[in-house]
Amino acid sequence: MDVSGTMQLVTTYAIGIGFKIVGAIVFWLIGRWLIGLAIRMVTASLERQKVDPTLLRYLGTVISVTLNVILVVAILGYFGVETTSFAAIVAAAASPSAWRGAAYCRTSPPCSPCGPTATPIITGRFTSTPTK
Repeated sequence: MDVSGTMQLVTTYAIGIGFKIVGAIVFWLIGRWLIGLAIRMVTASLERQKVDPTLLRYLGTVISVTLNVILVVAILGYFGVETTSFAAIVAAAASPSAWRGAAYCRTSPPCSPCGPTATPIITGRFTSTPTK
């Protein structure tokens, strides 16, 4: 068994993995800084327009979570982890029809804007939603 050759192989792999880990840490730190910057910019813009503070916190959280998920997926992709199925799951969960669309709509054909609160009135062959 060649100890020198084994050490050379281990050193080569360790250096490659070390550079990837350092790159991922740098990518994470820069990404988190940019996410914070984006949230501060959106919050400042909405505060100037006198938007409700509860809505500001909600939007800040939504933006933060979304950008953090994108950042983690990008870092995983950098390490070579297959992220297409994860991206498809996130896209399916984020689509409006997955949250409140066709399963709750009682109109024919199903329409997304009516959501679960629609109570359609069927008159003859036409479908309409009552107005208030």
